[in-house]
Amino acid sequence: MERLYTTHDISRLIQVDPSTVSKWIDKGILVAFRTPGGHRRVKSGDLRTFLVSHQMPIPHELETASSGC
Repeated sequence: MERLYTTHDISRLIQVDPSTVSKWIDKGILVAFRTPGGHRRVKSGDLRTFLVSHQMPIPHELETASSGC
């Protein structure tokens, strides 16, 4: 199964504020879904695609993560 990241996970990985990650999701530039409880989740592949398309560094954790099971 593909790894899922919270907005806080992403903020720690790429060193931005969690509210920035939430804004990217709300604007539709970072693909995410919401849990039934309303929490945002981002698939590792979608996060990697976002980072590449915005020419941002790819954290080592994403470079080595598998993209499925």
